[in-house]
Amino acid sequence: MKTIFRWMVTVFAGMIPLASLAQSDPGPATGGGINRNYDDGYVYVDSIGDSFGYTSYWGYQNASQIQGDFLVFHSESSLDANTIQVITDTYDLGNLLTPPPAPYSGTFSGPGPTIPDSPFSRSIEDIAVPEPSSAIMLSLGTFILVSMVFVKMPKRCLV
Repeated sequence: MKTIFRWMVTVFAGMIPLASLAQSDPGPATGGGINRNYDDGYVYVDSIGDSFGYTSYWGYQNASQIQGDFLVFHSESSLDANTIQVITDTYDLGNLLTPPPAPYSGTFSGPGPTIPDSPFSRSIEDIAVPEPSSAIMLSLGTFILVSMVFVKMPKRCLV
């Protein structure tokens, strides 16, 4: 038996950038057989090693990423304090009649729809970010809200 002190009811809310939870790495612009991780999805090598330049181990987050017969992925990174670089890789979905609805996550072992394992095209855009003021700081990243609630516990609890 352990003694547990009384907790005051407290709510803590914080914002954590998603970029700190997962590292985006789109890999080189060309070449297959490479794991590519984006801010809004992934294209990884599957269990059969991306046979004939295709993989079933891919996933995306938003329906807006489907643009006609193409699927677009984005990767943001900071070049310096004033510049964000956005890489947009486009994959040809010509072999899929209807892509699975978002969000979609393929698996390493499949089975599932296949896409090319290398981007059809890549664009790179450098975006100037205004200097943050001391009163307000802006961020282009995506955030999640984390909240923890501590509840009042009895003086003694069995653990």
